[in-house]
Amino acid sequence: MLEILYPDGHPEVATSLNNLGNIYLEQKEYEKAKYNFQQVLEIHQKFFPDDYPNTIKSIHGLVFVFELTGNHKESLARCQTAIEMGNRILSRILAASNEKDRLLFLNRIRTTLDLYFSLIIKHFKHNLEIVQTTFTLVLQRKAINIAAITALNAAIYSGRYPHLEIEFQKLRSLSNQIIRLTTSSNQDEFATQQELSIEIINQRLTKAQTEYEELEKFLATQVPEIQLKEDINYQVIASEIPEDTVLVEFVRFQNLDFERKKSTKEHYVAYVVTSQQPEQIVKVD
Repeated sequence: MLEILYPDGHPEVATSLNNLGNIYLEQKEYEKAKYNFQQVLEIHQKFFPDDYPNTIKSIHGLVFVFELTGNHKESLARCQTAIEMGNRILSRILAASNEKDRLLFLNRIRTTLDLYFSLIIKHFKHNLEIVQTTFTLVLQRKAINIAAITALNAAIYSGRYPHLEIEFQKLRSLSNQIIRLTTSSNQDEFATQQELSIEIINQRLTKAQTEYEELEKFLATQVPEIQLKEDINYQVIASEIPEDTVLVEFVRFQNLDFERKKSTKEHYVAYVVTSQQPEQIVKVD
């Protein structure tokens, strides 16, 4: 019915096609599932920008189809495309977001990383080129959020933005207020000392957190450094590590059972990089 109402496609049609694709996937009718998931992707690409969360989600169905039909490299390639897309979206939203928004978005697209690492430990753990590519994607994902926080903190104390000094002072004041309201070892005692009820303290905490997030979001639009993009990869990292030292980077993910479409267990991998030796990346799981 929806396809009759919307012959040129519509996001609601995409939802129905995605549900149908999942049914075919459960029934192991992989060609039909692939067709439906491909239609979903085409509709999302038509109605949404090139890099959009819905487009990332529409890729997941194809990842399952290719994996379950033995095309592991294509499944991995689709995952990599989705991760790169997520990194670009995250990089753009830095210009008008706060840390909470960024963390919520990262959690929203976390499934892609779970799929990606599940494929790697199952099929590609000894492929050095793929290990290097994976490590670069991990570094880029982590660096985007850290860079935004660092840039804002540096701007606050650098003195380069005198016209924002009032806002910076308010941000620091709100931060101190939030810390004071949340880290008291005994909130009942704190409330008594301040002659306030627990309810009022919680109301003030909620108000301070909301004001802090809105102010942080505004400042993100005013500090150009937050919008800078750096070319981060494993070679750059290896070249910056001090001599005779190593970097160990840990990643936690949910290892997925593709047949059951469920997580089997929490899994950890560690990337070990030696100074000046980017070709010697070791992945331990």
